[in-house]
Amino acid sequence: QINKPLTWWKKHLPSNVKKVLAKSWFWSLISYIILSISMLGITFFGVNNESIHSLLNILAALMFLPLILMIFGGFVLDIQRKTN
Repeated sequence: QINKPLTWWKKHLPSNVKKVLAKSWFWSLISYIILSISMLGITFFGVNNESIHSLLNILAALMFLPLILMIFGGFVLDIQRKTN
């Protein structure tokens, strides 16, 4: 999508959804980094506790939410930057 118009996104997303997604981009990036560092710390220090390993599985599943928000938020943020 480099140097291509994002017309589909402009037409199909309501303006209030665009605002929320554009604002959530930065915070989803921060939460993704925090989750990654947490998982790396648990893995690196090799804690041998079963409950912590189950927490690692939960954190891995939760990482997809900020990742999806970053992708959609990035598209919407590009739309806003090009129109302003």
